[in-house]
Amino acid sequence: MHQRFPVELQIDPGSLPFIDDNDCGLGIAVRTYLDDLPQQPEPTSPKVREEVKSKGKEWFQHSNGFSGNLETAFRLWDAVSSQRSTPGH
Repeated sequence: MHQRFPVELQIDPGSLPFIDDNDCGLGIAVRTYLDDLPQQPEPTSPKVREEVKSKGKEWFQHSNGFSGNLETAFRLWDAVSSQRSTPGH
């Protein structure tokens, strides 16, 4: 039987990243962000993470909402990860 996500984790399937061919750019953006973090002296620092996020416009000059898109990707990751760690899944 298919189990639904709890209300706080429900995501509209029509708004998932990677649904359209053009959305695969989100994967490239996340990868670029995650590749740059370990190059920083303190990669876990919130300040450093914000500084790396601010490079989004430099990396992808024609992007809109780089930081917001990263947040969407990480919320999706958290939702999927939380379901995988639930006993019985």
